[in-house]
Parts: sequence; structure tokens; C-alpha cells
Amino acid sequence: MPRETIVEFKSVRRTYRGRDLDRLWGYLSLHYAGAARRLGPRADLAGAVLLPSRTRSLDADAAALGLTWLDLAGGYWQLQGGAFALYVVELAMVAEDEDDDLLHLLGHGEARTVEARRWLAEQVGAEEIAMTMRELEGFEEVLRTALTKLPIETLLPVLPVEELLAGMPPEQRLAGLAPEQRLAGLTPEQRLLFAPDEALRLLPDDYLRSLPEDVQAQIRARIGRPL
Repeated sequence: MPRETIVEFKSVRRTYRGRDLDRLWGYLSLHYAGAARRLGPRADLAGAVLLPSRTRSLDADAAALGLTWLDLAGGYWQLQGGAFALYVVELAMVAEDEDDDLLHLLGHGEARTVEARRWLAEQVGAEEIAMTMRELEGFEEVLRTALTKLPIETLLPVLPVEELLAGMPPEQRLAGLAPEQRLAGLTPEQRLLFAPDEALRLLPDDYLRSLPEDVQAQIRARIGRPL
């Protein structure tokens, strides 16, 4: 890599969108214009896009800009033909090729080794950097991985209970609760949603139509009975 590189990270939730490549070129040009005396030739500056995998919109933008793909192997690419060197890194492919568990986290795979899980626990559980990590692109994906791999007590010191619950699937939130605890605070209509499908199929249409629209829609979807 050259002396300076501007890196843009794209996650699954905020993946590459059309014209993002134009925006990166703009960043490169503006940075070079302000630092050309320090940098020297354009070869001293490059751009890099890190994303889970190549997308159609990225391919379309590269073609529209007249760039050509050079396969550097193992998930690394260079887009040639621009004013600056530009690299694309497919994190999922690199993680597999290099057997890198930490990259698996960013590429939205699973942490498969004890070392990677320990690193994740240290990062999420480090109080002094907890706020910084929440601001990072892709933090929510890493948090979901943490919730499936790490004990809750590891995360509680630095993450509010609301954040932990928000990242859990419903069945994980309810695990271990007694039936009366699961139903606490629910209206009679909402409690119907906990009934088995066989029981819901016995409800007459007149009664279903009397239920709130959201409850009625969920029940009809489960039992396959349209309006």
C-alpha cells in the first residue's frame, strides 16, 4: 500500500449503494488537493473498499467509471484506470482463504476459535472503548454474534439491558421464564398469540374480526385463514 490510504468499510446492513464509488473518488481528490505537497505523486495515495462481497451496484459503478478489475487472488481486487490506485477487499472470501476468524466477524460469519471469541469478549467488554465500538460501522452485526457466542454476564457490565434484549431473538429473550412471566403485561387479545395453532383454528370468524388488526393479521397468517 502507498503512504496514505482512505478506507471505506461497508457492512451487511449498510452495504455498497450506487454512486458510493463516486463519493470515494471525491474523498481521494479532495484529500490529495489539500495534501499534494506532503504526499508528492498521486501514487502516494490510494483508496480501498472493504465489504462482505462484491455487489451488482459496485460492478455497475466500476463499469460506468471505465475501471477494470484485476484479480489479486484470495478476495483482493484492484480497480485500474482511475487517477488513484483503488482496491476492493471481499471480507468473506479473505476470511475463508486466510482462515482468519476476526475477519469472519466483519464478514458476518461465525467466530470459530477460542482466540476469536476471547478477542470479541475483550473488545465488547472493555468499558473504556465500549462507546467507541458502538459508533463503528457494523457494530450491530458483531453484537449479534456476541450474543450467540458469549455469556450474558460478560456483556452486562458495558451494554445496557435494552441493547442486549434488542439484539436477541424472541425465543432467547423468553428462555427460562415461567408461563405467567411470559404473559405478564399482555392484553387478553395478545395472549391469544401464545395459543397453539390448533386452538386458534377453532376461533370463529366473527370473533377474529373483533380483534385488533395486528393480532388478527398474525393469527390469520398462522392458520392460513384469509379475511
